[in-house]
Amino acid sequence: MFPSNESSDVPVDVGELHVKFSVPMMRTLCVTTPCGDTGVCYKNAWWKDDRTLVIRTEGKLLPATTYKLELSSGMSDCQLMSEGGAPLPTTRWVFTTNNADVTPHG
Repeated sequence: MFPSNESSDVPVDVGELHVKFSVPMMRTLCVTTPCGDTGVCYKNAWWKDDRTLVIRTEGKLLPATTYKLELSSGMSDCQLMSEGGAPLPTTRWVFTTNNADVTPHG
C-alpha cells in the first residue's frame, strides 16, 4: 500500500494511492472511501493492471487528517477477489497526512 497502512506524516500533495497485490486480481472495485471534500473518493479508483489498484486524489489531501479506507468492505457485500477465486477479507487502510502549515526549521 502507498501510503503504507498506519503511516503518518504523509505529504498532502500525494496524487495517487496504490495497492499492489501479490497475485492477479479480478478487476472489481470494492473500496470504501471518505469521499466528500477529503480529496479521496472511490469514484476515482481504477485498475492500472491486474495487480495494482489506484485511487487518484482530487487536488491536495487535507493537512493533519486521518484517512480511513476499506478494501473488500463487508458493509457493502463487495469483495476483492484473486483471479483464482480467493477473496480478500475486509482490509482497513489508515494513514494520516502531515500538517502542511508547519514550515521546517533549518
